[in-house]
Amino acid sequence: MLLADGDREKVRALFEEAARADPTFAAPHFNLGRLDETEEQWDSALSRFQKVLEIGSQSRIAAKAREEITRLEKIREAWKTPEGKQRVRYDII
Repeated sequence: MLLADGDREKVRALFEEAARADPTFAAPHFNLGRLDETEEQWDSALSRFQKVLEIGSQSRIAAKAREEITRLEKIREAWKTPEGKQRVRYDII
């Protein structure tokens, strides 16, 4: 996995470069969304997954993006309270 060396910025830069190189390729957007999730950047992650749906709503990766959107919407709502943050961090909705 690209994150094995722990250089998140390098990984992010590679995915962003791939997204710019071929705007019709959904995988870099999906992976950027997952990276945003690990950094608790819920709104950014949701935007990335929405982009996946815009690129190709019938693809297999779009189906995964829909699942992530549903899950992240619950997380974003729970994140509004200290108890919700704890639940998200330890239970992962």
